[in-house]
Amino acid sequence: AAFLENEVTGEVLYGAASVEEIKELGMPLAAKARVLFDKIAEFKASGVPSTLFLRDKTKLSTGGASTPSTIAEVKTTDLSSSNVASTAKSFEDITMALLPPEWAAVMKYKLEVNGVNTLSKHTLSWFDSSCSVSAANGFFSDGNYAAELKGTASSRAMRLQAMGGRLDKNAFLLRFRMKPMAGGVTPLAAGRFPWFTIDITTDMRLALSCNQGKDVFFVKMDDSKYMDAITVDKGFELHIPTDVNQSLRDTEHNQLYLFRLDTHQGLFHGYLRDIEMYSTLPASRKLPRITDADDPDRHRLHLTHRDALVEGLTLAFHYPKMAVDAVDIVTGRAMTLPGGSFIHSSLGAYFDGNYYDDTELDRNLVVAGKLGATFSRNKFAVAITMAPLAACCVFCMGSYYRWFGLTVTNTMEVKVTFNNQRVGLVVRQEREMVRLSRERWHDVVVVVDGLSVTVLIDGNRMDELSLPQDFTYTAPPDADNDMFLVNYSCSGCFHGFMREFAMWKLS
Repeated sequence: AAFLENEVTGEVLYGAASVEEIKELGMPLAAKARVLFDKIAEFKASGVPSTLFLRDKTKLSTGGASTPSTIAEVKTTDLSSSNVASTAKSFEDITMALLPPEWAAVMKYKLEVNGVNTLSKHTLSWFDSSCSVSAANGFFSDGNYAAELKGTASSRAMRLQAMGGRLDKNAFLLRFRMKPMAGGVTPLAAGRFPWFTIDITTDMRLALSCNQGKDVFFVKMDDSKYMDAITVDKGFELHIPTDVNQSLRDTEHNQLYLFRLDTHQGLFHGYLRDIEMYSTLPASRKLPRITDADDPDRHRLHLTHRDALVEGLTLAFHYPKMAVDAVDIVTGRAMTLPGGSFIHSSLGAYFDGNYYDDTELDRNLVVAGKLGATFSRNKFAVAITMAPLAACCVFCMGSYYRWFGLTVTNTMEVKVTFNNQRVGLVVRQEREMVRLSRERWHDVVVVVDGLSVTVLIDGNRMDELSLPQDFTYTAPPDADNDMFLVNYSCSGCFHGFMREFAMWKLS
């Protein structure tokens, strides 16, 4: 080690194909290090195994949450000898040859002059004391930012854009370029409690981990040769056993981190660039079976009672045919949907429940109505026909004060909320809490008239709700009067299908 300057270690020397490649990293070689490099090159040419040059063998040591329950040696298909590679020479060509034509790009981070995702407004941020980016080498991390991760500035650093429903956990293509400078690290991890990681073992072997490290797959070229992360320069297809399933909900924790969020261990030391991800289109995936979609009597009862309750009020916005489009027939304005949403010809508009990060990048997403400064809170009504798939925020008035909303709780109870959820009224029928059913159509009407709150569910009138006598709205009367399908205080988003959405106001 005394022969080497800066970060040039034996691992670096073994991983480099030439002296020029080391110089590209901005790491000068001492004279004796050059001699050592030449000797290593001779050993490699003689077939000396890579593990003799490196540290402890076959240890992950990347800070996984638990001892692996499955350690498999995943064989790969070397694309250099396949039909794919017969006409494909470059990394780009191999990627495109593997990519199904119907899949769509989810993210593209070139990491050459900045951290921008070229598909959106998201920009990767990092710790300047330990990381940098350059056109020549891409993104560099020295792995020495554990202390910074504990600070308040870390809340958004080293995180790629959350993908939500744009990513299918069971069908995706991830490609990236890396040059690891040390083993025992994790360059990429998916989720707060990682359901998928790219790991580099202490002896520089490449491994894939699933379900917080419970299922680990070391990558092999054939029955005897493991694939070293430091020598990979081709594309490989991995065949993971079919009995390994992700344990999380489809759209849950679909975000890539450049470190393990659960442990902060195994911080990557090396270079990354050209991080791209592709996946199936949300509309092409298997749909849940929504029941009671054709119950005209119940829906007619809902419409009859709804129309009676809103008599004397004026439509503020109305999306009557969300199985066709998301257009408000009052203003002619189309609601802008997140990338994980789609319009289904019979089920209506789908929302994946995990688009909060998208709305932070674009505040024009899921804005159902702009009611303006003259909107009166003395009396108004909201009606929705929906099939919730999980607990969620259904809708929310105001982005700052969040002064009125509807929430479906973890136990599928219905709650009408006021003043950023400081006041919550649980919906009951004959004093019993009402629970909605997942994957089932429900019609809901909420009418606020002064301190009185009337709720109808599936055409049935619920127990009358009342706000406290001293209740006042925290929002000024002429401010924050937009309707959203997201709650900006709790990151709540709607998860399910929606066929109709409307609001009425005083003239």
